[in-house]
Amino acid sequence: MTGNEDKRTGAQEWGDILREIGQQVRREAARLAKVDDDADWDTIGKGYSDAVRKSTARSAGLDESAEWKTIGERIEQEARSGTARVVGEQPDADWKDIGQSVDEKVRSFIDELFTPKSKPSSSTETDTETLGSHDEPIDPWA
Repeated sequence: MTGNEDKRTGAQEWGDILREIGQQVRREAARLAKVDDDADWDTIGKGYSDAVRKSTARSAGLDESAEWKTIGERIEQEARSGTARVVGEQPDADWKDIGQSVDEKVRSFIDELFTPKSKPSSSTETDTETLGSHDEPIDPWA
């Protein structure tokens, strides 16, 4: 057999090998997506999407048949309810009330932090007492 008898080039052989690898990858992806081994990529993608939706629905405490809109609403409601409880609001509070509560708490904390402390009335206070204890923050604008 001479080189002229086999007209296939190395590039063609590599092309065949890569096509076979591609087919094997597609078959494995189809198997993992729980669709037919000969499914096309569109069907494989839909299989993965369905599997993710079902898993997310279960995680949200819903039936696997729940649609994305229902899943999203449940997740938002639970996140809002949990956040409301953390900031001291009722579990059914809306985002506006939650935001106002957070704003009030942050403002109160900052006001308390930077409110000037009453100074001791003793005439024998030392420089250390004037500056405050080392545990208290010093307000540079007071």
